[in-house]
Amino acid sequence: MSFRFRRESPLKMTALKVDESVSSKKIDRGQIVLNRIGNEWKGNGLTAAKNAAFEVGKLVAGGMLAHYRADDFWKRRFEVQLIDEKWWSTVHEAFQSGRSSLVTIDDLLAQWFPVAANDNNKDDSINAETLLGMNFAPLEYVVPGYVVEGLTVLAGKPKLGKSWWAYDASIAVATGGKAMGSVDCEQGDVLYLALEDNPRRVQSRLLTLCPARKVQGIDLGRLTVRTIAPRIDTGLLAELDKWRLASASPRLVIIDVFLKVRPPRKKGEDPYSADYDAVTPLQRYASEHRLAIVLVTHTRKMAADDPLEAVSGTNGVTGAADAVLVLNRDGKGTTIYGRGRDIEEIETAMRFDAGRWSILGDADEVRKSDERRKIIAALKAAKEAQSPKAIADLTGMKPVNARVLLGKMVASGEVSQPSVGFYIVPYPKPL
Repeated sequence: MSFRFRRESPLKMTALKVDESVSSKKIDRGQIVLNRIGNEWKGNGLTAAKNAAFEVGKLVAGGMLAHYRADDFWKRRFEVQLIDEKWWSTVHEAFQSGRSSLVTIDDLLAQWFPVAANDNNKDDSINAETLLGMNFAPLEYVVPGYVVEGLTVLAGKPKLGKSWWAYDASIAVATGGKAMGSVDCEQGDVLYLALEDNPRRVQSRLLTLCPARKVQGIDLGRLTVRTIAPRIDTGLLAELDKWRLASASPRLVIIDVFLKVRPPRKKGEDPYSADYDAVTPLQRYASEHRLAIVLVTHTRKMAADDPLEAVSGTNGVTGAADAVLVLNRDGKGTTIYGRGRDIEEIETAMRFDAGRWSILGDADEVRKSDERRKIIAALKAAKEAQSPKAIADLTGMKPVNARVLLGKMVASGEVSQPSVGFYIVPYPKPL
């Protein structure tokens, strides 16, 4: 016997109105989800049918829907038309696969009925004096100075090395090692969703960063890597919870990249609201469970005065996050800039070499050091005293910056001033 889509008209379902006075136990959540599956099920393609069948199977597996109601759904959605056993067998196999899923009712509730991070119907009023008398555990840094518990957005241009940074941080936390070559991390369990990689590439990157792990006694057993994961609106939080509950000390989740888990924007939806609502469930989950979640995304092609403005998407992405890190490379070098609710504003000069990130120091200090070296090299090449304007032209610096730095270099003895307004490199003193 074969089944196919009705071509006359799509299945028409209306949203179930729920009386707020009715106990939540009486709400027919299974029917609500079936309505949504029916409404979101587009086209006659086999892929669409398989996806729907899998989701209906999960409802049965998790106890949200009786098996006979799933059968009734198929009867309403399909009609006997042609003998196509192969087509139906494929769809039925997807349904059985869904039925075999190890999902619980809580998983299904998290997938289909996520609770808003800011539930405006909830009254959490508290007297200010009572609040001041409460004791809260201090926030924990997972990568000290850079990643704290909560949601952190890591943005950067394509191919700049964001994923390498993520692998580096994952290994450092999973092994209790050093991130970026110098930042000590407390050991804990890590989940890395490498959604743009495949197992072969994951292996290659791990071997690049830990080439002699057996000799050095490095154990990566606390790092879990996945290359496939559902979207935020189709079960990602349930998958995160399975990992969290199975881990001895869950500390870090990295999602690489955001576009792979982002819910599709609804027609006519405000872009800012769509971005904010997409990110908020991750922020809420991280805060509730005191985890650090790093959400990797891209930056725009257009330059921006504020590094946070360079993050791809609207300000809804950065607005919902607890902190933002931006990797950037320009004529002044490579930096990682950070700002957030619970971290101090930072800008660190970085070096990227053969898959490894390392810290050079505070970006301003490193830039000044580079500029000092440029000035000394320019004066040595000129072989005679130069004015700040001439030095600025030789080094590519702004004249005002060159003048200020030259004053500091005179004070430190790096350059001398034979006459007012002119500078040279002092000759070494004879022995």
